[in-house]
Amino acid sequence: MEKLREKGIKVDKDYQNVKLGTQIKEAIRRNSKYYVVIGDQEIESKQFELCKTDSDKQENETVKIDDLLTDPQKYLK
Repeated sequence: MEKLREKGIKVDKDYQNVKLGTQIKEAIRRNSKYYVVIGDQEIESKQFELCKTDSDKQENETVKIDDLLTDPQKYLK
């Protein structure tokens, strides 16, 4: 998270023990443009789904962690 912050990207982590759906709703309520869910599988594969919150359609994009760190503006339009 710190590496993204260094690149001027606002990031947050939920430390509460609540359901995933509740966390996603909270991200949307906070007007987040994107959300990411990172679990063991994402850590192992070093990639994740970047999910847009401002779309009625599922517009997820698979992103490699290193690619996001190299050029975050490519993905965060």
